[in-house]
Amino acid sequence: MGRRKIATAARRTGKALALAAAVVGLSALASGPAHAGVIPRVYQGDDYAEAWHAYSGSAFIAEMVSVCDREPDGHGVYVKVWLNAGYEEISDTNGSAYGCGSRGYDRNDVEAIEVCERVTGPDWCSGRKNA
Repeated sequence: MGRRKIATAARRTGKALALAAAVVGLSALASGPAHAGVIPRVYQGDDYAEAWHAYSGSAFIAEMVSVCDREPDGHGVYVKVWLNAGYEEISDTNGSAYGCGSRGYDRNDVEAIEVCERVTGPDWCSGRKNA
């Protein structure tokens, strides 16, 4: 291979490596941590809890946490909500009927949630899920 062909191949390889590095860097940014306060559903059996950001247009309204009882078994369901300044519980007060219990918080107040079912003895709880 001539000197000119080697130099051209080296430039192409360098450009390809630079492009690959850029793609890897962008994918690392895209797969970085989720926005604080957003927590996908956490299940205890069919019962679940979740946290998300509520908006009106582009204006932030609240960080919402909801808990839903989906088992007509007579056991109450609640979510433990760990906050920057303490701890709260929210219940699904209508049992397994349509609708869920929910509450709003300020942005980034919610640190973690855990859904639990009230039973005789220790309550059955999912693992704690962090924001």
